[in-house]
Amino acid sequence: MKKIIFYAVVLASVTLVSCAKEYDCECEIEHKESAQGYNYSYKFEEEATIKAKENSAKEACEELNYEESTTDDTGIKQEIIQKCNLK
Repeated sequence: MKKIIFYAVVLASVTLVSCAKEYDCECEIEHKESAQGYNYSYKFEEEATIKAKENSAKEACEELNYEESTTDDTGIKQEIIQKCNLK
């Protein structure tokens, strides 16, 4: 009887627990510079692997989204935009 209860508990816990998987988070990063008479922009991609449950991986990937804009003393404006999506 103890074995039956033990195996029932093991089977129930295995079916209820979802395993963490590896998800790819792809990010596109764009860097822009501009000043009077000057514009420069380039893009590149980075990929990160996140090992978690799907909802947690999606949240972690979305937290990598980033946007910043600054202008220095010489009037050069720099923008960095990072957009990430779970694949």
